[in-house]
Amino acid sequence: MPSSIGADDLFYDVATRRAYVIAGSGAIDVLELSAGKLKSIGKVETAPGAKTGLLVPALHELFVGMPSAGSRPSQVRIFTTP
Repeated sequence: MPSSIGADDLFYDVATRRAYVIAGSGAIDVLELSAGKLKSIGKVETAPGAKTGLLVPALHELFVGMPSAGSRPSQVRIFTTP
């Protein structure tokens, strides 16, 4: 299954059967495992160059590092997962 360009981190949450692929192109691909196959269920926009993250299933959060761009400083953005 193709993912966004520049995939760097992949996380899988056993409880929700979802995988998150963080790609440097500026997106998180959200996949779901069903009947032994991964199926794309959506894409979440981040920022170009954002490709490093950490999934914390117990908190239902995915932390993604965003690089600085123009006047915007680098930051960590937190995405809520189911």
